[in-house]
Amino acid sequence: MLKHLQIRNYALIKSLDLNFSEGLTTVTGETGAGKSILLGAIGLILGQRADSSEISTGETKCVIEASFEVSSLNLEAVFETLEIDFETTCILRREIHHTGKSRAFINDTPVNLTDLKLIGTLLVEIQTQHANLMVAQTVEQRKLLDFHFADQPDLSQYQVAYQEYKKSLWILEKKQLEKTEILKNKDYNEFLLNELSQLGLNLELDENLDQEIELLSQVEKIKSAFNLSIGFLENEQSGILQGLNSVKNQLKIVKDINPEIDTYFERINSMSIELKELNNDLWGYSEKIEENPQKLELLNQRQSKIQHLLKKHQVETIQDLIDIENRLSNELMDISELENQISELLITCENKRKRCVELAHNLTLKRKESSSAIKDKAISILNNLGLNHAQLAFEIQSDYEKLSDSGCDEVQLLFSANLGSPMMPVGQVASGGEISRLNFAIRSIIAKKKNLPTLIYDEADTGISGEIAGKMGKLFKELGNSHQVICITHLPQVASCGNQQIFVKKAILDGKTITDVAYLNNTERIDSIAGMLSGDSITESARNTAKELLGL
Repeated sequence: MLKHLQIRNYALIKSLDLNFSEGLTTVTGETGAGKSILLGAIGLILGQRADSSEISTGETKCVIEASFEVSSLNLEAVFETLEIDFETTCILRREIHHTGKSRAFINDTPVNLTDLKLIGTLLVEIQTQHANLMVAQTVEQRKLLDFHFADQPDLSQYQVAYQEYKKSLWILEKKQLEKTEILKNKDYNEFLLNELSQLGLNLELDENLDQEIELLSQVEKIKSAFNLSIGFLENEQSGILQGLNSVKNQLKIVKDINPEIDTYFERINSMSIELKELNNDLWGYSEKIEENPQKLELLNQRQSKIQHLLKKHQVETIQDLIDIENRLSNELMDISELENQISELLITCENKRKRCVELAHNLTLKRKESSSAIKDKAISILNNLGLNHAQLAFEIQSDYEKLSDSGCDEVQLLFSANLGSPMMPVGQVASGGEISRLNFAIRSIIAKKKNLPTLIYDEADTGISGEIAGKMGKLFKELGNSHQVICITHLPQVASCGNQQIFVKKAILDGKTITDVAYLNNTERIDSIAGMLSGDSITESARNTAKELLGL
């Protein structure tokens, strides 16, 4: 429960310290006195968005701090997950600076707003005047049913399965787009691949293609040079081989005379042998090469095609063309692999869809159970609030072909306040007072299911007066037996039911208007409630009625 609220420099509040008791606390005061400011301060503690304009005029920072008794709420695991020290008294603090920066703390540990909101939702629920209208919205009506079985895993199980299904659908769509993209260029890529494949690129051979063309282009010139060279070696009269042979014969005669002469002989002999081998090689090469205009033409054509492809693909080397050929081949082969993956994903998606539908069926059953339970409890509360002929039903329509993150159900709350009137969507038939009572009834039921320690109602009794207001006050008080209830109200019947009454008023401090509060004792409560009954001129009759309402 909320034990203490401290506010510094927030809007019209200069400095305020409030202590709250168990049970029902009613907050009263004149319109515009600052009751909504209190609510705004509590909202900041619960993680609502901060605005530097909310800082009191002339101040640079506002601080709001609230302490909660949490010893019986079993929140240790939550605090451990958030890596925050657990204390039986949990302190939430919010600081807002004039620069626009905001800081949040839980038990003096800095936290982000997400963590602050998480803890806040486990401690307090605020019902504003706007919440009365939410009961007429179909999305909120479905959430009401879900809140009723929030302690069971059905919804979370479905949402996990649905997210897995959506992820598989996303992967399937991505693969299908990949396939579409490949197929879109498939014909052209096949043409390019065929063009490269037909050429039969060979890195080693094609890199030497220029040399082979040059060789075939110069066959006559080469053969002429070789023939002349062979003639210089073989000529019987003046050939090099003949000359070397003559020198060798002369040295052979004298080689045994002196070892040094023998060395010269051996050298000449080696030269003679080497030149003979060279001559034979020249003959062999000369015989091997021959004019081949047909082959030359083919090689020139191949070179032209390669140059064309290099230019076409905007690359520079044979290896680049081979790489392109391999890539095109792999892409076209990938279509088959993609088709297999897509087939498997279609089966996976269908299985996950069936699982979602199965869990959605369970959700529908839970919602129908919730709708029946809420209807019975709500009608009982509405009867106590003067709607003796109220009829209520949750119409649930399910389309299991339309999965969403909340299941497959469309929920419509049907309502009738009068005997003999057909039930229709609540937003079409309920007056403001009826919606207030209906919202109070349903929210009270949900609050008990959610086991929230503190409930704050901001004029939830709008549109209600007289005897019905007294009954609603008693229901607030009864709700205070199981929760701490803080109720901002303009109704004397409700205000009188509080275990504690806080009066919000405006005051002047140092020439500035500020918001201040007072805890009312019994005498002050009599005057306050009498004023709510009769206005500025409090009559004795109003005082007597106030005493009666207070049971004094």
